[in-house]
Amino acid sequence: GASGRLHAIDIREGKTVWKIDPKLIGEFPNEIFWGTAIYTLPGENGKKGKVISLTGNNAYCFEAYR
Repeated sequence: GASGRLHAIDIREGKTVWKIDPKLIGEFPNEIFWGTAIYTLPGENGKKGKVISLTGNNAYCFEAYR
């Protein structure tokens, strides 16, 4: 989105499932996601983390194994 955050939206309901602020990863001088990359985010409160793959045009999110 134009906010610079990476959003997952439920297309049936139009609701945000999750969104990630690039500041959480700490690698972005301009605080936006861009380009082709793979990021891992640790889980919080006992939840599994996320593996995010960006291809420039698409973003994919997978549940981390642990």
